[in-house]
Amino acid sequence: MFFVAAAVGGLQAYLNATHQDQRIAMVVSLFLYAPLLFVWCNADIKQRAIQSPPAAALLVASFALVGVPYYFVKTRPLKSAAAHIAGATLLLVLLSLVTVAAEVAATRVLAS
Repeated sequence: MFFVAAAVGGLQAYLNATHQDQRIAMVVSLFLYAPLLFVWCNADIKQRAIQSPPAAALLVASFALVGVPYYFVKTRPLKSAAAHIAGATLLLVLLSLVTVAAEVAATRVLAS
């Protein structure tokens, strides 16, 4: 996931340098992250040998900000779910920082 975040940052820098629409990066990141989240959700269900909450994998992949907490709340005790939601929030912050750092680095490379 960190590689995807860095690639999206590089794409954002390229789009900015070529004066193209930044929404392209959003669409690309959607199509890169959604399958990763879908596969993770299904792998976790299989690895833990649990019953999948209704439409969990689809919800996680299509709307992660709601789907991931929903998945954790439905598949774990409340205390554990809260800890996992906090971890997922930290991961989201770290991925955002990687994206920004990659964009700054790529901007410097493209400017030289």
